Amino acid sequence: MGPRGLPARRALARLDTSRAHALVDRLQHLRDLGQLPPDCDPADLARLLVVIIKGLAVQAASGTSQAELRVVAEPMMSYLPVRVT
Repeated sequence: MGPRGLPARRALARLDTSRAHALVDRLQHLRDLGQLPPDCDPADLARLLVVIIKGLAVQAASGTSQAELRVVAEPMMSYLPVRVT
């Protein structure tokens, strides 16, 4: 992308940061409600979810089928201590 892409990269980074903060807030709320274990760190769980989601996005962009993505996504979701909606 080079130097010309810098503004776009910065805008995307701000959007990612904003979404990550919103996810941490949501997970914190779920922990406060007792829907996540008290020892669960919302920031750590949010980071894990973001990495997995981005990885799935990269795979999808490179042509991985929805069925193949589900092979990863569905078991991953079952490992979470709560359903995040």
